[in-house]
Amino acid sequence: MKKHLHQFKWLIIIWVLSVASLFLVSLVIRFLMTLAGMK
Repeated sequence: MKKHLHQFKWLIIIWVLSVASLFLVSLVIRFLMTLAGMK
């Protein structure tokens, strides 16, 4: 049971990291688009 919980915890950590990276990428793209629009 404890081992299964440990694997589940790592699964959540990996999922959170992937979601955060996707969010950051979208933010950077939006920032670049606004910069390109201002020029």
